Amino acid sequence: MTSPDPHDIAGAYAQLTEAEKAASQMESMLDAIETKMARLEQLAVEGDVSTETVQAARELETLDRELDQLQDDVHRVNMETGLMTIEDLGDSVILSDSTSRVSILKYGATVTSWKIDNVEQLWLSTAAKLDGSKPVRGGIPLVFPVFGKSREEGFADLPQHGFARNSTWEFLGQTHADPPTVQFGLSPEQANQEVYSKWDNGDNDFTLIFTVTLNKDNIETAIEVINEDSKPWKFNWLFHTYLQVSEIEDTLVNNLPGETCYDQLIAETYVEKAPAIDFTGEVDRIYKQVSTDKILQVIELGKVVHNVKRENLPDVVVWNPWIEKSGGMADFEPKSGYHKMVCIEPGHVHDFVELKPGESWSAKQIIYKGDAIKLQSV
Repeated sequence: MTSPDPHDIAGAYAQLTEAEKAASQMESMLDAIETKMARLEQLAVEGDVSTETVQAARELETLDRELDQLQDDVHRVNMETGLMTIEDLGDSVILSDSTSRVSILKYGATVTSWKIDNVEQLWLSTAAKLDGSKPVRGGIPLVFPVFGKSREEGFADLPQHGFARNSTWEFLGQTHADPPTVQFGLSPEQANQEVYSKWDNGDNDFTLIFTVTLNKDNIETAIEVINEDSKPWKFNWLFHTYLQVSEIEDTLVNNLPGETCYDQLIAETYVEKAPAIDFTGEVDRIYKQVSTDKILQVIELGKVVHNVKRENLPDVVVWNPWIEKSGGMADFEPKSGYHKMVCIEPGHVHDFVELKPGESWSAKQIIYKGDAIKLQSV
C-alpha cells in the first residue's frame, strides 16, 4: 500500500486551516455588522442625522463587502479541497461543495443564489429586499396556499401568492451529507400571521417541509405539504423560479407546443401553436396539465442553458415583465433587468389540491445545466 505524500497532507491541512480561519473571521464580522446595525437603529430612533450616522452607514457597507469576499474565500477553499460545507449565517444558510454553491434566505425559505463554477444561474433584483421587509424579487420564491387572486371561499381575502414567501421558516438542519441537503419547516406558528389569518380565517393546521439538495450540476427543490388538521383543506403550490439568461430576445422555451395555455394578458385560453416560446414583449401564461415527462428547456442562440424537470407539478407559468411592468415594480432593478431573466414556474395552480386530515402531498423541481435540445410533443 502506498503511503500518502506528506506534502499533500500538509497542503490539505493548510487549506483546512485557511477555511477555519475564514469561518472565524466571518463570525467576527457578523458580530460587527450586528453591532453597527444596532447603533444605526439607535441613531434613527433619536432622529440623529449627524456625521456619526453617515460614518456608521459607510462602515456597514464596507463590512458587507468584506463579508461577501470572505464567503467567496471559503467557497474557493472548498473547491480546492473538495469539501462540502453548510453554513448557518443566522438569516440565511449556504451550501457549497467543490463546484457549486447555493444560498437560502430563511425569510420565505427563498433560494437567492445558485452558482456553478462561480457562475450565477438565477436572477436576483439588485433592489430585492433581503431584510424580511417584503418578499424577495428573484431567486426561487415559494408560493402557498394560493397562486393568484381567488374568489374561492376561504381564499378571497388572501393576497396573490399567499404567505409562504413572506414568512420566516425554521431551519431544520442537514439531512444528508452527500449530496448536501438541508430542510426548512413552516407551520402556523411561524407563518406571517397577518396573511395567514386570511386563509380560512387562520383555521387550517399544516406543516410545510422544504428540502434543498445541491448536486454537481443541478439543484433540487422539493416540498411536502402535510394536513395536521381534523378537517380537509385546499391549496395551490408553485416554485416562482427566476432563471438568468444572457439576453431575453435571444431566448426560447421549448416543449410547450400543443399545450393548453391561459394567457393572463388577454384573459383567453388557447392551444399553444408556436414551436417554441419567444420573447418580443411581456409574456404571462399558465400552461395547464403539462405532462411531467416533458423537460422544459431554456435555449439561447441554439444552446440549452437551463433544463427544468418536474415531479407532481402539472402546470407551468412562463413570465417576463418586459419594459412597462418592470418599470412599475419598485423592487425590480435594474429596470433593464428583464433582458436578463425568464421565469419558468412549475406548480399546481390551475385548480386546488385537496388534502384530507393526516394526508400529505409532495412535489419537486430539478434544474440542471446543458444537455442537447430535446423536442417532446404532446
